[in-house]
Amino acid sequence: MNEIESIENRIALLPKGSITKKVIQGKDRYYLQWREGDKVRSRYVKEGELPGLSAQIAERKGLQQRLVELQVASVERSLAQELSAAEFLMGSFAAEKRSSYNVEPYESQDRMANFFLSLGLGFCLEARAKQLPVNGPDLCVDWVFYNRMLHCHVLVNLKDGEFRKADLDQLGICIRHYRDKVMQAGDNPPVGILLTTSRGPKMVEFATCVAKSDFASVYKPKLPTKHQLLDFMEKSDLLKGERV
Repeated sequence: MNEIESIENRIALLPKGSITKKVIQGKDRYYLQWREGDKVRSRYVKEGELPGLSAQIAERKGLQQRLVELQVASVERSLAQELSAAEFLMGSFAAEKRSSYNVEPYESQDRMANFFLSLGLGFCLEARAKQLPVNGPDLCVDWVFYNRMLHCHVLVNLKDGEFRKADLDQLGICIRHYRDKVMQAGDNPPVGILLTTSRGPKMVEFATCVAKSDFASVYKPKLPTKHQLLDFMEKSDLLKGERV
């Protein structure tokens, strides 16, 4: 078992959430509160449990941070190996056109993955250029993340050019596939993010299979904002055209 698996197993055994204090009839009462989907759960904590429970919560937070660091390092190592192979084969593939489902070179893919992993929002990279067994061999997701805070998959596609509704519809098909075929008990429905490289009013679009109210209250706080995504793409030189 590697360190990442060991940490994930340990995190699964530790309590999540935070401890809150309430004064009831002049006495302090302590509660452990955590979120499950769109609901906040809580349980009463005896005063004698506080030291041990506080230590476990602190341990969980430390392990989550360590997990992100290890995942980022793992992605960097993997991509470094792929970069070496890509450079070796560069002459053979120089004339090939980039696929519309994998539009960015390895360096940009590295930056995109690291951007999500570094947000501190519980993102774990699960797959890149993931081919899905729906609608033929052309249906693909550029990046598949699992968000530990949302307990759901987050599918990210980057398209070269202007926004097209067909691209958003295809991302919707991928979301429904993950909802129907991949989603496990205890998971929340998946969500998708479509990014386009041409400047315009729809450079960032979210795709969901949940109610708008649930998306706004449950999902959005644990997802990067449109401003964060556009700022990242700007700094990564992924955007084309005049600034808007």
